[in-house]
Amino acid sequence: MKLLHQILLLAFVPLVISVGISIFQIESLLERLDQTIQERLRDTSEQVRNDIDVFLKGTGQFATLLAKTEEIITGIEIGDADILFRRGRLFSNIGIDYTAFADSHGKVVARGHDEFAFGDSLGDNPYFRKALEWRTLSLIAPFDRGIFLISLVPAVLHEERIVGVVIAGIALDRQFLSNIGRRHDVDISVRIGGKQIAGSFEGAPLPEWDTVSFDYRPDESVIPGNEPFCTVSIFENNQIRRSSLVRLRQNILFFTYALSFVIMGVVILLVIKMLTPVKILVRAMYEYSEGNRSLTELPVPKNEIGEISRAFSNLRKENINLLDSLEEKIVQLQETRDALWGEMELAKKIQTVLLPEKPEISGYEIVASMEPAEEVGGDYYDVISVAGHDWIVIGDVSGHGVPAGLVMMMVQTAIHTVLTGNPETPPSRLLAVINRAIYENIEKMDESKHMTIVVLAGGKDGIFSFAGLHEDILIRRAATGKVEAVETDGMWIGLEPDISQWLSTDTLRLEPGDCMVLFTDGITEAWDRENNLFGDKRLIRIVEESGDRSASEIHRNIITALELWKKPDDVTLVVMKREQGGLAAKVRKVPDN
Repeated sequence: MKLLHQILLLAFVPLVISVGISIFQIESLLERLDQTIQERLRDTSEQVRNDIDVFLKGTGQFATLLAKTEEIITGIEIGDADILFRRGRLFSNIGIDYTAFADSHGKVVARGHDEFAFGDSLGDNPYFRKALEWRTLSLIAPFDRGIFLISLVPAVLHEERIVGVVIAGIALDRQFLSNIGRRHDVDISVRIGGKQIAGSFEGAPLPEWDTVSFDYRPDESVIPGNEPFCTVSIFENNQIRRSSLVRLRQNILFFTYALSFVIMGVVILLVIKMLTPVKILVRAMYEYSEGNRSLTELPVPKNEIGEISRAFSNLRKENINLLDSLEEKIVQLQETRDALWGEMELAKKIQTVLLPEKPEISGYEIVASMEPAEEVGGDYYDVISVAGHDWIVIGDVSGHGVPAGLVMMMVQTAIHTVLTGNPETPPSRLLAVINRAIYENIEKMDESKHMTIVVLAGGKDGIFSFAGLHEDILIRRAATGKVEAVETDGMWIGLEPDISQWLSTDTLRLEPGDCMVLFTDGITEAWDRENNLFGDKRLIRIVEESGDRSASEIHRNIITALELWKKPDDVTLVVMKREQGGLAAKVRKVPDN
């Protein structure tokens, strides 16, 4: 049987999709039911709020009627407090629970009902004080005995002066809330600070009840702030409406789980049968990757897995033959590499030997080092003393590696040959002579190479004549503590067969205590992690700060500052300091890294 056919047997996706769609539809129905319930509750809450506002408006109308009845106000003024009780009883059928009259000092002097829930004195009540300011107030307000729909109307005698305030109120108690709730088939509760004060039902609302709430906030002109002092919540029990859909969802889920277990069992059996040859093939691949080259026969079922097994067996045979041939090539390459490595080591040793071991220039301390970027570098420095003449050379062949090292060795040999024959040769003449030989050799090498170089010939009393084009010569003057950058002029060697027309000889002088620094661009072109160059300014700053110290310390400070910088090119540094009093030179060659 084809592997595709085996996979098709596991294709219960349509069943899962159909069950999923059914569950989604039921969930959608439940969601729509919840939306409908919430919309109905919101509408009902508006109706409840309107009903409460109607009662609140009624208290205002009732209180205004009493306040404008001069017979009642006059009777209270002359001491007939019962007149308000007699008139208030006439209006008890409209639902007013409490009526009272408080004089201008807040003392309750008359009651229109058997009891008054707001206490005997309202002098400190902010709503009462506002009413004395010729304002009529109708609002929901909390008092010590509960929360009330209350209206306060100033009582004006003969339209001239306020003699007190008429108060009318309806308690938001269980009876009041039940009457409104029955009209809309809901339950209602009133909470202050999260605590239920009154409700149309006993106890607390059940968690499964649907609810919507709205807040009543105080009049900001009376009590500043916008925090609600009571919350009215509307509750409705819709569990019966949801029960049928929930039971249907549970039945579908049960059927889905049962069917999934059955299908899972069938899938496991088929997968075990299908994966057995796959496991054998994977194990064979793993053993082969670990180096086992045995040609054990693999099971070849009549499906795609069998085709993979046959392809792997053929590939394994071909790879074994290829590996055998590759191992022979590796042995040959290793032998060639070892021979080349030996030659590289020899070239490095030759280049190291060619560097000055114990140069001597009387009256100067010299410290020099060269760190190649590769095993063989293209930088070159030299301190040459021949027939009483002292020479200092520093150069940098373009690029690095073996070709650059060969050019460096040729330049070193040419300079020593010329100076041995004629130690009094002017620096410009020396460079012109060696350029002709180096140019011809570079042409034969078929390499595009050139070399920046400067040669300095020492004279009496710290005077040096020099020629060549290279990095600036840095001279730290002991007298000022500042570095003077002496620009070099001329032509690189190896570019043209004759460069004499571009060469000239200049002079400089080192006073006692002055320090001269020669370097290659491997120092200034080093960079840090943020790709910032080491640069000339940083080098000059180090030389200025260390200039009063020995040449050895100046050299060490520069090399130490370069330790954390990436150096893609050869790094050569020569520090020479003129001794105070013309003492014999201290010469030091820093070992190659």
